[in-house]
Amino acid sequence: VETTGSVDMVPGGLVMPDSVGYVDVDNAAIQFDAGKDWWAALQIRPQYPTGDGSGRQVLAFGSFRLHYGFDSYWITVGSDFDAIPVSFQFNDRVSLIVNHRSSDSTLTLWVKVKDQEVESTTVDLSSPLSGQPSTIRLGALVNGTGTGNYLLESMVLKSGVTIDDDTATALAANLSDYPLKAEFLADDDGGTDNAVLRFHP
Repeated sequence: VETTGSVDMVPGGLVMPDSVGYVDVDNAAIQFDAGKDWWAALQIRPQYPTGDGSGRQVLAFGSFRLHYGFDSYWITVGSDFDAIPVSFQFNDRVSLIVNHRSSDSTLTLWVKVKDQEVESTTVDLSSPLSGQPSTIRLGALVNGTGTGNYLLESMVLKSGVTIDDDTATALAANLSDYPLKAEFLADDDGGTDNAVLRFHP
């Protein structure tokens, strides 16, 4: 893991600044394959309200982007994209969950803001995701541009498994405790089996 710019660790999590600053995970170390089944979950606190007119980068690797803009959270892969409109205030808690199912080349995004209902959307990819990206980046585009401007409270990236709507909805309600569960469990009951990356302050 390598940080660039003014990324800061605080008691509540990891601050992605409103300036040049991001976290890179070298995929040579974790061997994440974007073409296989996977899902990622992040719990963040945006350091801005909706309506501020800015675009923000949350997570990026290869051609995949999870980002904010036009008062919505977006999943984008090349020319394929969709968005979920949101409304929040400065420092409100937001849960973001993305599921990639390789069998039908789909990406599903779930978003939960504070105590609002979970919203979701699914994108059918025109070309399958494939290969191992060199870097998994938090807080900027893979080319180093853009800013995140959020506090990362919790994150998990799991490989080789997918989740359904009920599981994602339950997970979005409490991502704070999720990475603290046992690393190896007999059943996949929401613990971090198959996790190639996880973060908790």
